[in-house]
Amino acid sequence: MVNKIIKRPLTSQKPKLIFFLGEDKYFLSHRLPTANAALKAGFEIYVMCRDTGVSSEIEKLGFKFIATKYGREASGIIKLFLSIKEVSKTIDFHRPDVVQFIGVRNCLLGSLASSTKKSLITINSINGLGYLFSNKSITAVLLQKFVVLLLSFFSWLRPGIYFFQNADDKKQFIKNGIKWKKAYLIPGSGVDHTIFKASILPQQKQQVIVGMAGRILKIKGVFDLAEAMKLLLLRNLNVKLLLAGDIDPSNPSSLSIRELQSISEISNISVLGHVDDMADFWKGCHIAVLPSHGGEGVPMALLQAAAVGRPIITTDTNGNRDICISGENGFLISPKKPDQIADKIELLAKSPKLIKKMGLASSEYIFKHGLTSEDISAKLKCIYEEIKANLIEKNF
Repeated sequence: MVNKIIKRPLTSQKPKLIFFLGEDKYFLSHRLPTANAALKAGFEIYVMCRDTGVSSEIEKLGFKFIATKYGREASGIIKLFLSIKEVSKTIDFHRPDVVQFIGVRNCLLGSLASSTKKSLITINSINGLGYLFSNKSITAVLLQKFVVLLLSFFSWLRPGIYFFQNADDKKQFIKNGIKWKKAYLIPGSGVDHTIFKASILPQQKQQVIVGMAGRILKIKGVFDLAEAMKLLLLRNLNVKLLLAGDIDPSNPSSLSIRELQSISEISNISVLGHVDDMADFWKGCHIAVLPSHGGEGVPMALLQAAAVGRPIITTDTNGNRDICISGENGFLISPKKPDQIADKIELLAKSPKLIKKMGLASSEYIFKHGLTSEDISAKLKCIYEEIKANLIEKNF
């Protein structure tokens, strides 16, 4: 598609960029390298999301904060309409040069909110396809088709820039006829190798520690892993699971408090809740597991575990296979197969040498494939500098 060149003045001496995402905690944990790259490229940065209590930390880092009334938990036609209206008004008030919508839901809302703002440059960050694209219920499939149809329509109407975390998601968007001016492959947020360093394995003492970290969602395979741990009990294998993370009531795939309680009652599982020091968490584990059903971008938990030097057991789905090379630094298994999870945990638990060998391969993989936050930030900075140059030269 030939893009019409729109000549436009910059709205300020420094071009403005607004990041629109779910909540402030997610920005700090997953999007800080991205925002820092844009800041270093010369943008004035605004962060628009729900304030859960850490917005002041964002402002201390040199960003301006815009609190939204409607976060990820906003559902229903009326609330979604109000959210779109809120984004549109924010754009009109602050007059940014670029808005970056993060996550499929926000990309859709952003496309609707910015559809009439012809001079605005939009970036859609697809950080995994999430619950909607991994759920196979009739309702989810119909909603998925509706979302894709809308994204496709707006992409033809006014194509923007796309960031994808993995090549499989990009292929799926191409298959669905979604257009863009440019598309970049950015494999996640990267991992801070100054914090997540390769470390020696904890002493085994006949017990192997398995770790899983992330939101406690059904699509993350939490129930599958719980069933696998039950199988390992029946096999009399001395393995313990440490489960780090919280439930997410705003996500339709979230476990209930009662369901999480039932998992915590399994004798070889410890439910830790939210963990602040994830580097210390992974240092205390021998093996990292993420049996998700799909919808991942490039999982931060696996990046962190790999950087610390832990073998990975995960499903052969989008994003996961970008971190785990089966037989080298871990094992890829089929989704929803507790027996396969149990078999691979048992295989590693009975071979400390294999744990060490695959763990070393994991830490090396991070550096060989440019998956440190430093690598990702450098790549992003070049992209933002290119966008800024095009703005100044009026090439958009």
